[in-house]
Amino acid sequence: MQRPRSKTTNHANAKERRFAKHTKECDCIVCGQPGPSIVDHALGATFKHNKVHAGHWYLLPLCYSCDKFKSTPNGSTARFIDMTGKRLCDLWSSHIENLKSLKLNGLCDDVDLPPQDVYDAIMDWGR
Repeated sequence: MQRPRSKTTNHANAKERRFAKHTKECDCIVCGQPGPSIVDHALGATFKHNKVHAGHWYLLPLCYSCDKFKSTPNGSTARFIDMTGKRLCDLWSSHIENLKSLKLNGLCDDVDLPPQDVYDAIMDWGR
């Protein structure tokens, strides 16, 4: 399932598209519902912090109901954080750790992980 574009943004490069593809195949990071998942740009595709463009890497795999809770007009990121009890960057970090373990175990060799400067920018943002 893909939502329509909401803004004019830079398009994702090949590594970012592969990362999004693998994120879509993952289980929901909140409730664990089996994938395929909706790929949610946690803070939008244009997210930057410390001059590092991280929007196309800051993706969360969410099931339909979790995505609806976060992204609809009646939902909100603040309520979503209250519901999960975790910050978005902590959920994202868990997702990255899951992908790293899949890669180490040889189950997902072609996954592209975010560059270190992107990882640092997202974790420094802390939301």
